[in-house]
Amino acid sequence: LYISVHECMDLSGKPFRKSSNYDWFASVCLIIFQNSDMTFMFLSKFAKRPEAFYLWYEKSRTLAYPESSQLYHPVLVISELVEYILRFEYEESFQFFQMQGLSPLPLVIGMISQFFLNWLNLDDVCNVLMLTIFKGVDWIVYVCVCCLHHLAHLAIKETDPCCDLRQLSQWKRNFQALKGFNLNACIGKMQEMENMYRPMCLQRMALVHGSHSSSTGSKNRR
Repeated sequence: LYISVHECMDLSGKPFRKSSNYDWFASVCLIIFQNSDMTFMFLSKFAKRPEAFYLWYEKSRTLAYPESSQLYHPVLVISELVEYILRFEYEESFQFFQMQGLSPLPLVIGMISQFFLNWLNLDDVCNVLMLTIFKGVDWIVYVCVCCLHHLAHLAIKETDPCCDLRQLSQWKRNFQALKGFNLNACIGKMQEMENMYRPMCLQRMALVHGSHSSSTGSKNRR
């Protein structure tokens, strides 16, 4: 955590570069607090909260899941919920991904693992963290839904809807933020999704956390 803000955010406008062991979530927190001690204090407390399983990808990677519980990994749960909501809220976008033979999972993993850096502009990335902390962890699902809908809209608008996956793959390699995406403009829609899907999302997410807690407890008792 003890790195400068300039090492986290490239002030020259160059994109963030992906590293397999880089803690993107901690970097976002450091950008917000702009103080390594405050960031460390926040992360130390936040790590004990259930939301950390879903927002802090590097933390979820350290969890020990039994082989029979792989389907309950937080990122897989988020992807499952995103796909379900996308199907009913944005049918055209859902059908586009189906035509591409593309599951939301790799895109959701990309968003969560980098905590939306290189996907959204820096202001929106910080706002995503605030939304998920103050409005509820289920909002991470609604943000992903809106991002995928916007991505599908861009691809449909700028390319042949029957094209292969090379367009999306090229977009990911270029580390480009979603052109024209505005998180504030999506708040109303995400509020509607919360009203309709929150009980389902929280129940599914609580099941994951509960499964891990009981697994951990049984190991400790041994």
